Amino acid sequence: MWDFKNEFSNDIPERVIKKFQKYFIGNVGRNALLSNEQFKLTDMLEKAGILVMPLKGPFLSYVVYGNDSLRFSSDIDIFVKESHAIEARDLLIANGYQSLDKIDFKYDNFYLKIEHAFNLHNPNNNICVDLQWKILGSYTSEPITIEKIESKLIKQHYGDRFINQLSPEYLLFYLCVHGSKDGWRKFEWICCISEFLKKHTDFDWEEIYRLSKKENCFKKLLLGLFLAKSLCDAPLPQKADTYIKQNPTVINAGRKFIELYLNNKSVAASFTDNSTFSPFNLQIQDDWRNIARYIIRQIFKPTAKDLSLFPLHKKLVFLYYIYRPLRLLWRIFIYSFNKFSRKSSKIF
Repeated sequence: MWDFKNEFSNDIPERVIKKFQKYFIGNVGRNALLSNEQFKLTDMLEKAGILVMPLKGPFLSYVVYGNDSLRFSSDIDIFVKESHAIEARDLLIANGYQSLDKIDFKYDNFYLKIEHAFNLHNPNNNICVDLQWKILGSYTSEPITIEKIESKLIKQHYGDRFINQLSPEYLLFYLCVHGSKDGWRKFEWICCISEFLKKHTDFDWEEIYRLSKKENCFKKLLLGLFLAKSLCDAPLPQKADTYIKQNPTVINAGRKFIELYLNNKSVAASFTDNSTFSPFNLQIQDDWRNIARYIIRQIFKPTAKDLSLFPLHKKLVFLYYIYRPLRLLWRIFIYSFNKFSRKSSKIF
């Protein structure tokens, strides 16, 4: 809105313009700080022979909007090869960052298998970094790592340099799946996809369809496209429209999101309630096999929280695959007991 203040100045109240002016100026300063830090970290890691791919943050704003200040960024997302992740983390720690993961480093090799990122914070500049090695975490059929897609990376001009980036087709796929896996809790994610679709008119759509089907994320892709078109009038090819019309599950989920947005209700509270099993994520799986994989993964795959709650000797980490389902059963029992107790107290 602040970007369009000159064009629509007669339609926007002065107090609203001032509010967005203050917010915009603050965001410019914050994103400039993040961009400078991103350049610094990229140079440091590349000097150590580590391939780096920035994603999201101010860089995504630049790629999509042509201006790295038109999108709010809370942290820096950096992707590296899985084989370089520990070395990269140690370099950041040696340069002032602190690990936010309450995990003993003795679990490093196991942690790489079960998680997708190290979370770090620099107390000197209050910047957080998500150092990731799996794109989209475990929400694709097989983890997508830079090792697998290195040949598909392109060089994107940013500032006074060229940096590694996903191809336009891969980036569109990423934006749609990322939004779907996180329940579209931010409307800006939809705006981002819409603007990207308007900016690029030469997508290789067959490659996008092929990629999303290969990774069992076809419905997640279609949902992102449906929301971008319905809410932001994003242009779509006829074939994409046809695919959407053939998927009533996608349309129903999309309409539910639109209803929540228009009624100013919390999308996150309705779809991503921090429960282990998200009904929404079950709904947009491509088929029953993916539903089964999703459920099995949620039940048995250990998380960083499991490691922090129940430290084990590094030679016994296989026991976490038993500990996790037991912990989930205990959570269900406590939840059910508390719920029953509340009902009983009302009766008596």
